[in-house]
Order: sequence, then structure tokens, then C-alpha cells
Amino acid sequence: MTPPLTTTIDRLRDYLDRVGFQQIYKYIVAVNHYAVTPALITRNTAASVHHFFDSRLGGRAEFALLQCLMTGRPAEHAALPDKDRALADALVTAGLLRASPDGREVSGADRQLISAFGVDLLIDRRIHFGGEVHEVYIGPDSYWMLYYINASGIARTHRAVDLCTGSGIAALYLSLFTDHVLATDIGDVPLALVEINRRLNRRDAGTMEIRRENLNDTLDGRERFDLLTCNPPFVAFPPGYSGTLYSQGTGVDGLGYMRDIVGRLPEVLNPGGSAYLVADLCGDAHGPHFLGELESMVTGHGMRIEAFIDHVLPASAQVGPISDFLRHAAGLPADTDIAADVQAFQRETLRADYYYLTTIRLQTAAQNPGLRMLRRDPLPGAGT
Repeated sequence: MTPPLTTTIDRLRDYLDRVGFQQIYKYIVAVNHYAVTPALITRNTAASVHHFFDSRLGGRAEFALLQCLMTGRPAEHAALPDKDRALADALVTAGLLRASPDGREVSGADRQLISAFGVDLLIDRRIHFGGEVHEVYIGPDSYWMLYYINASGIARTHRAVDLCTGSGIAALYLSLFTDHVLATDIGDVPLALVEINRRLNRRDAGTMEIRRENLNDTLDGRERFDLLTCNPPFVAFPPGYSGTLYSQGTGVDGLGYMRDIVGRLPEVLNPGGSAYLVADLCGDAHGPHFLGELESMVTGHGMRIEAFIDHVLPASAQVGPISDFLRHAAGLPADTDIAADVQAFQRETLRADYYYLTTIRLQTAAQNPGLRMLRRDPLPGAGT
């Protein structure tokens, strides 16, 4: 980060504390959502958020800049309080807000301000408000992985690593409990964003180190950790199609990164350490295909596996979203037919009847090694 950007983020932090951002955000999304799915401020809910500020908070000028950051709502530059006007100018210079051509208004750029799990974050605004394909991912799988972390078992002296850190949400969450966190990624945009979010949350490099590093290099055995988190790229696409850095997994089924991580855990995790991974796993009516393979991979290593299935979706329901994503990512015409290729790939290669959104916890030197699978609803073929 450049010195001017550092100063801008510090001023933004002071502003958020002054207006009570995190408490307001928690109130808007409500307690039952903030605990698991906090990113509820989207294109579809923005009008309701604006009504909240106008009616419940009286449309006060001190909240105008906050709404720019949360929803992109334009604010009249001259109507901002003096302190906020100077901050708005700095945020425009930093590319975190956008000024109108005549300079009379400021509005959202490519970043959105949210709060999740006690952490305030700037994320890729296009996730929730549309536009071009976003460059840094955060989503329900990110939040569900954090939900299952056994925070009470983390000591301040423990070493934690978050691979494929993206926005940095997992690394920042872990830094609430330990003073030794490593966040790694290989993309320019996520690495720049996680630096901003580290500063926004008043963490320093001593508490939360950021590295440009491939996960295989991080897990080469030179360092050991007590806790590991990763929401890796795991989506499998038909041959001939390419996704984004954050989405496209390796291997035929997209789970190559998962296999790489699991295979190295015995040499990377300290005894009693835990790893948390999350992915959409292909499967049939009996469950995800990958879990049987996972169990065989850790046999003999004394590891405990817990698989938490929170969402099951028929494979057919993913055909449209995957096709749209690939079409958009490749810049293909809207009438390009990709669906047939996606369906054939699901059926013939992935053997996917369903997608199981699954958080996996693996623990080393466990007293009760083996696999336990938990699901909120019966598996599709289990009957009543």
C-alpha cells in the first residue's frame, strides 16, 4: 500500500467508528442473518436500505458517505459534512468511490463495504450489484466455513494459515483469536484488497502476514500450523471452457486443490491441529463422491473428518448459472448455446446428479479417527 492509500484507509476507519457502521450493519441484516449469511445488502435490497437510512436515521448527512460505500447510492458532494467531503475526495482518488463527471456527486465504484463475523470488509461490489465478472470472490461458502470453526480451541500463540485468501475474511476472522496468521494468494487484485482490509481492521504485518505464494509452496513442509482454512477454486468446467482464477479448480472434477491440501496435512498441521475446507461437491443420491476418496486418503494418519452438508441442489439447477457465467467470462454472445455442453459434462464426466455444498473439518491426532457426515435434510434418495 502507498502512504496516501494507507492514510485514506485510516481515515475511513475513523469515519466508520464515528458513525457506528458495524452496529448499524448488524441491525440492518438482523442477528439471524449476520451469524451465517451477512451479505444481504444487494441490488435487490438496496432500496430498503435507503429507506432505513431515510426513515429510521432521518436522512442525516453524516450517513450519506456510508450509503455510497454500502450500496453505491449517490451523494451530493457539497451536502457532505466538511470532514466527510475530504474523505470522499480521498476515496475517489483511491478508486474506492467514483465522482460524477461534473464533480457534484460521488457514488459507488467497484468496492462494497460489508461486515461479517466481526470483521469489516471492502469486497468486489459486482458480486451483489452486477456488471462485469467480479475479480475477487466471497459468498455463502466463505461464511459457512467460518461458522464451523471451533474458535474456543484457538490460542493466541497458535499459528494459522488461510490459503487462497481472496478478500481476507477468513484470515481476519482468525486474527480475532490468534496473533499469528498467514494469508496467501497469487492474484494481484485479491492481494491488493486483502492489504486494504488488513489496514481497515487495524491489523499489522506482525499479527497477519500477507504473502504472494502458491498453496503448494506454503505447504511444502518448511512451516507447520495449528489451523488451516481454505475456500479453494473448486468449480469444474467442460473441456474448452475457462473460468476465473478464483473459480476454476484443477483436475477433471475441480477438486485438485482440495486433494493437494489434504495430502499434505500430516506434514503441515501440528498434532491436534485442524483444517477447514469448503466446496460444492458433486454426487448422486447417496451423497458426495469425494467423501469416500477423502476417507481413504487419510486412512492411517489418525485423522478425524467431519463433513457438514448445508445445501443440496440438483445438478440441473446449476446448468443455467454455469452457462451464463462461462458465456459472460468469455464475452460470448447471449444466444451462444453452452447448456448442452454443461449438461453432458455433468452427466458423463462428473456423474453429478446433485451438488452438495459441504464444509469439511479435518483434525490430526484425533481420539476418534474416521468420517462423520452431517446433513440438514435427508439425502435425496433416502426416502422419508
